[in-house]
Amino acid sequence: MRRYRYCVAHTLTGRYVNQEYLIVNVRIIKQLFLFAILLASCNLAYPLEVFIGDMNEGELKEVAWKGRPVYVYKRTDYEISSLMGIELLNSKKRYEDTLARNAKITSNEYASLLSESSSIEMTPLRSYKEKYLVVVGTEPWNGCLVFLKSRKFHDPCEDDYYDLAGRLINPDRKASYHLMIPPHSIDGEVITFRESPSKVKDYSPEILLLPISDGNKLFESIQWRKWELAQNLISKTPDIVNYKSPNGATSLHLGAWRGDVAFLRYLLESGASINKLTDEGLGAIHFALLARNIDNAKFLIKQGAKIENYCINSACVPNIEEYVERTYPYYDDVEIKELVELLRSQ
Repeated sequence: MRRYRYCVAHTLTGRYVNQEYLIVNVRIIKQLFLFAILLASCNLAYPLEVFIGDMNEGELKEVAWKGRPVYVYKRTDYEISSLMGIELLNSKKRYEDTLARNAKITSNEYASLLSESSSIEMTPLRSYKEKYLVVVGTEPWNGCLVFLKSRKFHDPCEDDYYDLAGRLINPDRKASYHLMIPPHSIDGEVITFRESPSKVKDYSPEILLLPISDGNKLFESIQWRKWELAQNLISKTPDIVNYKSPNGATSLHLGAWRGDVAFLRYLLESGASINKLTDEGLGAIHFALLARNIDNAKFLIKQGAKIENYCINSACVPNIEEYVERTYPYYDDVEIKELVELLRSQ
C-alpha cells in the first residue's frame, strides 16, 4: 500500500513574516504567524505527495510546501462553469513583477519554482485538472494568510477577495496579484509538488543603478543576498553599516534575517551595533528568531546581544527566553532546545 507524505501547516492567524515588511514598512505589526511545520517529521529529500481521492466537492485541504500553506480545493461543476465565463485580463507584467517580489522576499530559487506553473497562469481555471485548484495560501506581495470564506478566498490584511481560480477580484491595487500556483502535477488521485526548479533565474535588479541612497542600496544587496556587493558598499562608506530604515532597522537586523554567521561577523567587525532596536522594539536577535535562523541567534548571543528586558528611548524589548518560549511554544526541535539551554546558561 502506497504511503503519501503530508506536512500539515499549523498556523496562527496573522501576516506571514517577510523581512521587507519588517524593515521598510513603518506600520507596527499587529499579528505575526510562523509556520510550525514540524520539519523533523517532514522528510524534504523527496517530493511532497498529497492524496486527493477522498476529497468531496467544495472541500478544502491544506498542506505545507516550502514553509507555506498550500490549499487544494475541489470545485463543483457549477463553480467551474462560473469561472469559465470570466473575462481574462492580460496581467503578464504584473505576474512577472510578482515573481520578482517573491524572489526578493524569499529567494530566486523559490520564484523560479513558481514560474514553472506559468503555462496555466493565464487560463480560465488556472489548474491542470478543472476540478482541482492548487494555490499558495498567502497573499503574494505582503504575505498575509488567506482564508476560504463563502466560496471566496479572503485576505483580511488588505480586505481583498480571490475567486475559486485564485484570481484577485477587482485588482485595483498595483501591488497585488492572484494567488500563486505551486509547481505540481496530478496523476490520478495524487498531487505531486516540485521541490526544486529546473533552472534558477536571477530576478535581482542592477542595485548600483537604482536611484536610492547607499544605505538603501545596502539593504537591497542584503535582501537579494548579494554579499560581495554589500561588503563593497560598506568598504566605500563605512557609516552605512548603521544606516536606519524609516522604522529604525539596520543592516544587522536584515543580516540576522537574511544572512549567515559569516556575514553577521563581518557586519559586527565593520562597526554594526548589536543591540539597536527598531521602533517596534525588535533587535537583530528577534529577526534571527523570526526567520528561525537559530545559528544566527546563538552567534548574536555569544557576541553580546542583550537577552534581558531593556528599553532604548521608547522602544522596549522583551526577555529573549520568554520570547523564544512564546514564539515556539512546543520547542521539541533540537536547535530550539539548544538555544533555550544557551539562554539559561547566560
